[in-house]
Amino acid sequence: MTMDRSLAACLRASPFGPLLDGHQAVSVLAIGQCEEAAAGQVVFSEGAPAEHLRIICQGQVSLEMLLPGRGRRRILTLGPSDLLGWSAVAGDGTMSATATAMEDTWMLKLPACELRSLFDRDPVTGRIIMEQTARALARRLQAARLQLLDLFSHDESVGGVS
Repeated sequence: MTMDRSLAACLRASPFGPLLDGHQAVSVLAIGQCEEAAAGQVVFSEGAPAEHLRIICQGQVSLEMLLPGRGRRRILTLGPSDLLGWSAVAGDGTMSATATAMEDTWMLKLPACELRSLFDRDPVTGRIIMEQTARALARRLQAARLQLLDLFSHDESVGGVS
């Protein structure tokens, strides 16, 4: 299988891939490139400019945040077909976490500025990508809420505060 076909398969497996028609998929792939990260390599750092949306094609990436009084903590592990770097298209332009490859990983990397230009030229493609990005974020928000409930249910210092 060639890399281009693998990237096309990666796009099809993404949250928005099945909703894109052939022309739309070709337009997205035309601005994308393959990015590889070796195990342990930082893909991006918390606070860095958010310049790319990535789709993990193979491998795993951990997301960590610096939590005041608690240090750096892993908040999520992402794998194949997950979106990485949503801040590039739906955030304030700053990465909200540090992403590190947990194993050799390769991704479809989409420049945010070119994605936004594509959205201007093809609003239907933009709507599909943004809707599915929002759905992925909603799932992550729910997972974060459950993590917080678990974290605070074990934190006795939170208990008797009125």
